Parts: sequence; C-alpha cells; structure tokens
Amino acid sequence: MVQNRLRILVISNYYPPDIKGGLEISASIICNSLAKVGHEVTVLTREGTTEYIELQENPGVHRILTHSFRFEDTSKSFSRFAGWKAVNAAFNNGAINGPMLRAFLKSRSFDVAICFSLEDLGQSLAGVPAEFGIPVLWSVGDYWRIKQREFGTKGILAKLRRKMISKQVNLELSAPFDNVVFISENFRNQFASEGIEPKNSNVIYRSYPIPDSVPPIDSPDRKGRLVIASQLVPHKGVHIAIEAFANLRKNKPDLDFRLEIFGGGDPTYVKQLEAQIVANELKDRVFLCGRIPPDQVAIEFQNAVAVIHPVLWEEPFGRVAIEAMANGAVLIPSDIGAIREIVGESFDLLYKFDDAQELADRIERVLLEPELCRKIAAQLREKQKKEFSPETECAKYEAILLGIVALGQ
Repeated sequence: MVQNRLRILVISNYYPPDIKGGLEISASIICNSLAKVGHEVTVLTREGTTEYIELQENPGVHRILTHSFRFEDTSKSFSRFAGWKAVNAAFNNGAINGPMLRAFLKSRSFDVAICFSLEDLGQSLAGVPAEFGIPVLWSVGDYWRIKQREFGTKGILAKLRRKMISKQVNLELSAPFDNVVFISENFRNQFASEGIEPKNSNVIYRSYPIPDSVPPIDSPDRKGRLVIASQLVPHKGVHIAIEAFANLRKNKPDLDFRLEIFGGGDPTYVKQLEAQIVANELKDRVFLCGRIPPDQVAIEFQNAVAVIHPVLWEEPFGRVAIEAMANGAVLIPSDIGAIREIVGESFDLLYKFDDAQELADRIERVLLEPELCRKIAAQLREKQKKEFSPETECAKYEAILLGIVALGQ
C-alpha cells in the first residue's frame, strides 16, 4: 500500500473490453498499474453494448456517459452534411455528459482526475472536476484538441457553428489544459507548433507488460513470417507494405516469405488492398486476416520474425512498436512521428515512410540475415523492458499526480 493513497477519477472515451484503439489499452494499463500500487482508481466512460456490460468484471468501471456519434476520422472533409452533423455532435456531447458527471461527483470524493481522449464525450468534461475542487491531469495521445480548435475557429463552417452553438463551442475550446502528459517529445513539439503549450507538461512513454519468455527469433514458427497489426485506413500505410512485397517478389522470386495483416477499418480501403494483392499476384503470400482481440496480437507477434509498422503520418507514439519489441520480434518501422524516441536514432531498419523499395530492402535483410535478426530482437526486447514497462510508466504518473495534489493545481 502506498503511503499517500490517492482517490483517482479517470475519464475516457472507451475502456476495455470496449476499445477503439491503443489509447484505451494504454489507459487500462495505467489504471491497473496505479491500482496495483495501492491507489483507488474509478473509471468513468461511455456506455457499452450489452456484450461489454456482461464482460465488465471491474466494479470500479462506470459505463454511464454517452455520445451522439462515433468520431472515426478527423482528417476527412467536413463540407458534407454528414460531416457537419458529426462535428456539431462532438461539440454538443459535453453539454449532454456534463450534468451526468456532476451528478456522479456529488456523491463521491476524489483527489485528482485523469482525462484521456474525450473527443466522443466532450472536452469540456475536464472542467467539471474543477468545479468540485478536483485538479485535472490530461493524458494526451491524439490530435483531437488541435483538430477541435480547427473545426471550431477556422473557415466559414466554423464561424457558422459558433453562431449556432456558441456557448458550447466556447466551453469546449476553453476546457482546462494546464497539467498535461504527452506520450512523446515529438508529440509535445507538434502541439507547441500549433501554439498549444500547457502551463505544466511532461513526457511519459506508453508501456506494455513484457512476457517472461518468448520463442527464439529463429524458431520454425517465426521463419519467413511477417505481420502487420493495424487499423486499415490509408494513413496507416499498409498499401506501401504490399507494394514493397510486390517489389520483393519481382526482384527476389525465390525468397520465401508470408505477410499476414490483422485489423479492420475503412471498407473502401480494404477493397483497395484486396485489389492490390490480386493485381500483384500475391494471393499466395499476402493475407488480410481481419480483426483479432488485443491479447491475440501478442501471440501473432511471438510467431513472426518481424513486425512491419508502415505508418505515413506523424504518429504520436506507436504502441505497436513496443508490443513487437516485448514479444521478441524484429521491428521494421517507417521513419516518421516519434519512432526514433522508441527505437533510437541509429536504428538499422528504419526506412523512408513512403518508399516501398526501401522497405523491401529492409525486409530482404531480415529474411536473409538471421544473425542480424537475433541481435536486433534481443536489443529491442531489452530496451522495451527498461524504458517501456508498466512499472516505469506508473512511477512517473504517480509522482506527477502526487505533485498536482500537493500543490492543489
């Protein structure tokens, strides 16, 4: 039991087993780690389906908040009616959930609150704990605050929206953002470049629990097998990986390999990938395997020689990278976003993010140089254990939370 036991309220869009992506998995790791060292953690999130409610085993998780839509892609054009309606809903969700949060807090007492991504619930919820004298720490792992400001302030539609729902737009845009944890230095710099610099900010890397043992990199199950685990949307770059394998088959027809792609997403993009596989005569080598549960991802990584991480955008951290490292696979990542903070500046297998031939060259090295694979897999697993463990992440969060509470911020 910790000496200074905190009562912590966590507010998050989703919470396992109800997830949208890695952000919710990270939230659960942080919550479970803080509870493990003796803090009292209560999670407030959106309502789940009947299936999720039945699966809920933690009495500290309250699925009572709501949202008007599921915000899938903030990068698309919002000139269409459907997009306009979606963004309006995003600005109105706080007005819906605020009273529910106030009612929840009236009968409970907390020392501090942590807000994870709230784009589907309303950023203005961060201001509600402050009404009850509860300091707030933001754990920021997405670009929604930047996008929200863009949708709320730039262009004709934003001006019209501010006239139509000005009170709620202003409330959302002014949600308190003083104490913030960013998930990488690169990500913090992205916010600073947009003029968003919190009063108190820190960088704490995401974590992943490392298995006690994994199959050796040269085990038969791993040989020649490469894996991608990703949402299937264009900015994840899976089409670049397929192009790389097409180049590899053309230039090295006798090279034995198999690529398995796990994930789901945009149906139009999935059809594009299917067509790309057929057009390049890769149906016997490249497979779209669909969605799998998060715990199954670890098994797939433990049975692959390498995990390809082909993202094309300024990814804030790259959770897949540390999952691959922990499970003993070689990592082949695109050189964009915060990846150099994870693997190191001089990592051998980085490639230019949109260069399929350079990726093909990295894959060829992995398939033909077993000693290189043993060396890199061992180095990555050791680096993950030292820098990206739940214990390390928890200790840093705990220190910040205790400091915030002591200062009453």
